[in-house]
Amino acid sequence: MNLENLKEESKEDKSMQVKDYNLSQKKTDQSNSETKTVENTQESSEKSEKDLLTSNDKLPVEPTSPTKPEASQNNINNNESIKEKSPDSESRKPFIAGQDITSRPPKSDPERMNNHIQNLIKEKKAHLKKIANLEDQVNQLRKDLSANNTRVPKTEKMIDIFSTAQENAEKYFDNIKNLADAEMEKAKKSAEETITNANQKAQKVLALAEKKALYIQEKASEQALELQKKNGIMMQETERYKSSIEAQLNEAKAKIETSENQANEKAERIIIKAKEDAANILTEANMKLELANKKHDQIIGRAEDQVEHIVSCARTEYEGLRSLIDKSSLQYIELCKDLSDFDYLYSFTETINSQPDEDDSESDSGETKEN
Repeated sequence: MNLENLKEESKEDKSMQVKDYNLSQKKTDQSNSETKTVENTQESSEKSEKDLLTSNDKLPVEPTSPTKPEASQNNINNNESIKEKSPDSESRKPFIAGQDITSRPPKSDPERMNNHIQNLIKEKKAHLKKIANLEDQVNQLRKDLSANNTRVPKTEKMIDIFSTAQENAEKYFDNIKNLADAEMEKAKKSAEETITNANQKAQKVLALAEKKALYIQEKASEQALELQKKNGIMMQETERYKSSIEAQLNEAKAKIETSENQANEKAERIIIKAKEDAANILTEANMKLELANKKHDQIIGRAEDQVEHIVSCARTEYEGLRSLIDKSSLQYIELCKDLSDFDYLYSFTETINSQPDEDDSESDSGETKEN
């Protein structure tokens, strides 16, 4: 796509250069034609002055006086007809050139437009200088003719042509300037519109991101509170199990102390085993609680890190939090399964409680046999 765009831009630049070259050639041709016309007018004026001088020397003054108003009227009529014809013929050419210039698609480069406008202004100034020089020459011709009290229709025609050319040139350059100003205003408006649209879109995106981040933070805090509640419940349950185990051990000790001497050895062995099992169970429970607390702290730390990272990546971190919550729920289920081992301890204490009764019954039966 970039190569195609570059090719298109190069083609457009070439076409612009060709058009500018053609316009420059046309302008040079026009300037050459104007200089030629000026030279021709000067030569014709000099010839007419010489002819008039010779005619004034040869002819008497009285018979020529009544013919002057007729000649002046004819010249005036001819000049009026030329004025009526010349604006249409001369004014169409610059407007056609202006249409060729404006028919091109406007460029988005403001520097290029400014350079183009400056070049047009320079050309206008140069053209106006040429017109001023022509006006000076025409005024000089008028002075010379007024000094001789003669009027040449060709010079008046040229004066009219130059005046119409000046008016058409001013209109032409004014139209070009207005078109260039309009194009610059359009470009500025389009740039401002694009900037405002981009700012509005960016503000909308930021607002949505902030809303999503707040929503995810609220969910993360709720989930952290739920995990804390679950961990508190687990701690309470473990404390209950500990208290029940200690109570059962105390009851077993009391029963063993109150039992007979024959059951003391068995009771001591059972107590030792019970203590060892209880110690093992307690150590395992403590280890599991520590692991649960560590996992809880890790989950909270991860949740905080993820909440900070969620501001930039809301969607991805939301899925990460969901996966962490699923893992914590699985860990909770595993802890519940591990805590079900306390039921085994409870059944073990029941067996301890039942054994002294059996020993008592055995001793009673032995005594009866001896009797």
